[in-house]
Amino acid sequence: PGTIPARGPSCEGASWTAKATPDVRGSQDMSIVACLFPYKGGYHLDMYAAFTRKEGGWLAWPRRAYGYVLGTPDKYAEKTMLDIVRTIRETTNGQVALVEAKPEVAGTPWLEPAGVAPRTSQTSKP
Repeated sequence: PGTIPARGPSCEGASWTAKATPDVRGSQDMSIVACLFPYKGGYHLDMYAAFTRKEGGWLAWPRRAYGYVLGTPDKYAEKTMLDIVRTIRETTNGQVALVEAKPEVAGTPWLEPAGVAPRTSQTSKP
């Protein structure tokens, strides 16, 4: 834990990159990578999150209950990414548009204030 795998996204040509390895309960080896590229008079931000989710075993039920109360690694990654975009938008007063998200993002949560928890994801395109 604590190291970003050698295989992963390439930020070659990026103006700015960030890599984080947060310690999130319920996951192993989480890594979040952000790459900011110059693009058509503005910027293009690519973000990636990868982790191994702990499942099964005798701790499966407590892990699930903990996830309902305090959140899951999936939600942590989603909220972190949304907060990055929200903070950039609020700090720069820039326009933000979603090009692609996997899994797909419902609505326009990046237009809400930073720190707001994401709504339950659905598979619908904004």
